[in-house]
Amino acid sequence: MKIINIGVNDHEIDLFEGQYLVPQGISYNSYLLIDEQQTIIVDTVDKRFSQEWLDNIKTNIHRKQPSYLIITHMEPDHSSSIKALIERYPKIIIIANSKAHSFIKQFFPLLEYHKMEVTEKSVFTTDSFSFKFIMAPMVHWPEVMFVYEENNQIIFSADAFGKFGALDITKDEPWLTEARRYYIGIVGQYGPQVVNALKKISSLAIKSIYPLHGPILSDNLSFYINKYLVWANYQSEEKGIVIVYNSVYGNTKEAVNQLSTQLANLGLNNVKKYDIARTDLSLVVSEAFRFDTLVLAATTYNARLFPAMNNFIDALIERNYQNRHVAIVENGTWNPVASSIIKEKFSSLKSLSYLNTNLTIRSALSPEEPLLAALAAELYALQTPSNPHDDKLEQPRLDLTQLFNLSYGLYVIFSTDGAGKYNGCILNSVAQVTSKPNRVSVTINKDNYTCELVLKTGILNISSLTTSSAFSLFERFGFASGRTKDKFLDFFDYKLASNNLPYLSTSANGYLACKVFTSIDLGTHIMFILDISEAVVLNKEPSLTYTYYQTNIKPARKDAPATKQRCFVCQVCGFEYYGESLPPDYICPLCKHGAEVFEEFK
Repeated sequence: MKIINIGVNDHEIDLFEGQYLVPQGISYNSYLLIDEQQTIIVDTVDKRFSQEWLDNIKTNIHRKQPSYLIITHMEPDHSSSIKALIERYPKIIIIANSKAHSFIKQFFPLLEYHKMEVTEKSVFTTDSFSFKFIMAPMVHWPEVMFVYEENNQIIFSADAFGKFGALDITKDEPWLTEARRYYIGIVGQYGPQVVNALKKISSLAIKSIYPLHGPILSDNLSFYINKYLVWANYQSEEKGIVIVYNSVYGNTKEAVNQLSTQLANLGLNNVKKYDIARTDLSLVVSEAFRFDTLVLAATTYNARLFPAMNNFIDALIERNYQNRHVAIVENGTWNPVASSIIKEKFSSLKSLSYLNTNLTIRSALSPEEPLLAALAAELYALQTPSNPHDDKLEQPRLDLTQLFNLSYGLYVIFSTDGAGKYNGCILNSVAQVTSKPNRVSVTINKDNYTCELVLKTGILNISSLTTSSAFSLFERFGFASGRTKDKFLDFFDYKLASNNLPYLSTSANGYLACKVFTSIDLGTHIMFILDISEAVVLNKEPSLTYTYYQTNIKPARKDAPATKQRCFVCQVCGFEYYGESLPPDYICPLCKHGAEVFEEFK
């Protein structure tokens, strides 16, 4: 049994889809699956490379004949070699959904071929492979489907999870930047459809993702899936400011330079500047989606927007730009109207928050313009918010009744390594310590990986578990260490809070997003005193207590061995320790909690 990428690398192309710069080319991936009796091909390649691709097939199957071609996507860069394949192997059977078959007839009106039509419920098996078909319409064409090969736990994801760049020169290149530019540019307007597709695969065990562009993804899959969830939900990936400007005679550019200098003097380093007339549009659009704040410095041009700025605005609108802060600086000599035009064009978008400072430049910026300093100060305040419990600052997502859900119960604590990988663990030690300001404490064993991550990043989220929690949740987050296991692998029941950390979207009645105020070394444990940056009540389900967990969720306790030894039970995971006494420094081998969470079974 073999699975081989028989795709090709395109170094001839300059513009992907006629508009996206691809200086490092693009790959057209096609996959060959070989077992004892049959060979299956997944998708073809651009017709300019048909001969090279057919040669790749011949080299790998020798004198065998390919039995099936599975079509996941009919866009010509993946389907235009279908005719060449059938001419070479006329007995091959094409497996596709009804929409894809209709597109084959449109692209190849006179083509006769053997076909098999599949639906969401279809299963197709060979000696070594078993395929399930998952319809993913509008990701990003209506016929798109994912294919799941369950024996090897592979998702063939069509264009999803792809990136720009030919594989022979970008194989060691980081995935994120060119994958973001690819997604935002090509798939970005179809966020709800992407979310629906990800929900469909959320219950599957997945070891690898095989996209039609870019590398096969096998390590840290939760990182890639999480990025897609962030993008599909139109959330920003990180705090930061993108300044996009156009300048005809240099005066608007000078104003932008002065603004960026003031922001730097205030200590803001995550600020990007782009001259929209001189920078690749797709890059600037992807950067606007990456960060949470956008500054548009636009000139009035013939009573309209400067063409390059207008194209940029339209590109954001086409991709449903939302959930961002926006500031507008306009320039015009006799009738500046850029600001009003931009706001009118943006009126159809959701959840855009405009800054209070409105800066209009008449030809050139006046020396020591006070509104420039005011704008810099307002941007600084957005990037470095003051204490959310300050009476002068209302937070719309600060529902402190969530503190009522804190009990001597069980919680999932979420953390991050700061490089895009999340971790979670089960804890019982959450308590409110003060009300003015509102602070809570969390105590974590020093041996726990979560303790290491919180010390490193200074942030964590607390999800309050409910009585609807399944034991599998405790197995995932309580029975192994995040140092050796990716606890987010194939886990999708979460969303991201304002601090870009997860919280449970099910099995919890609310969450707290927290930042470390101080910490106390307790010897074996660290007690973290936390400021609350976000507090949200999700539902009215009762919080999960130890008693309820022991009685209703934890599997029934096995009979103790025929011995007079005492039995001590871990109140987090149910592990049973037998002995005359429990060592005071004992660590549960399953959930890694200390002796303090054990109680004697009587």
